[in-house]
Amino acid sequence: MELLKGLIGQGLELAIHEDGVHLLVGSIQGLTHQQRETIQNNRERLLEELRSQPPDKQYHRAVDLPLPLLPEDARFINGTLAYRPTTSTHRLLSQYLQVWIQAAATEAQEQKKENAGRRAASAWLRKQQH
Repeated sequence: MELLKGLIGQGLELAIHEDGVHLLVGSIQGLTHQQRETIQNNRERLLEELRSQPPDKQYHRAVDLPLPLLPEDARFINGTLAYRPTTSTHRLLSQYLQVWIQAAATEAQEQKKENAGRRAASAWLRKQQH
């Protein structure tokens, strides 16, 4: 699951094609050579990780997100959502994921993608507190 989380954290969206055999990969900025190589070399592993996820994933806690979260990220997210109803928590976590993916995808420098996603998603979640 760490490989999938890492790629999503870099702004990629991955899914299994309806034929169940092919891997679909999307990115706003396109794939880097390194990302393309990682996906090609780990295609079967990525398919297994995607298959192991429930089809309509419900997010209840930070750990449920397919992102490379740091322990302090999880504490912040879970603390922010602690007293919210379950439906609100799922909606906010789903949006947090989308904000992260979009911000990471727009960052040009590979080594800065995860932090760009983390920063944007956390700033967005802070705004939702008010």
